[in-house]
Amino acid sequence: MIGDRKHDLIGARNCGIHSIAAGYGYGSEEELAACEPTYYFKTVEEVLRSFASLAV
Repeated sequence: MIGDRKHDLIGARNCGIHSIAAGYGYGSEEELAACEPTYYFKTVEEVLRSFASLAV
C-alpha cells in the first residue's frame, strides 16, 4: 500500500501488508513516521529508483 496519510498506513498494517509512506503527499513526516511504515520515500524519484533497482 502506498499512502500519504496515516489512515492509509494504518489500513495496510491492519491488513497485514507492507506500506510505503509517500512524503510528497498531504501527511506530514511526523504523522507518517509515527505509523512505522515499511518504507518511507520523500520524493517520487526515490520511489522510482527503488523499484528500478528491482528490475531484472
